[in-house]
Amino acid sequence: GYRVIASTGRASESDYLQQLGAAQIIDRQTLSQPGRPLAKEQWAAAVDSVGSHTLANVFA
Repeated sequence: GYRVIASTGRASESDYLQQLGAAQIIDRQTLSQPGRPLAKEQWAAAVDSVGSHTLANVFA
């Protein structure tokens, strides 16, 4: 199993996301800035429905 980390722009949805299985909730703004190449690896896998800077930061 993976440890699920969810990203949201609505802090009010944190409890709901945790009920769905998220172990950690991060603010969407954390991933919305332009990515930095070769940033420290944080995740082994990702499901992204947003794209753009969010996707670049997940893969960085």
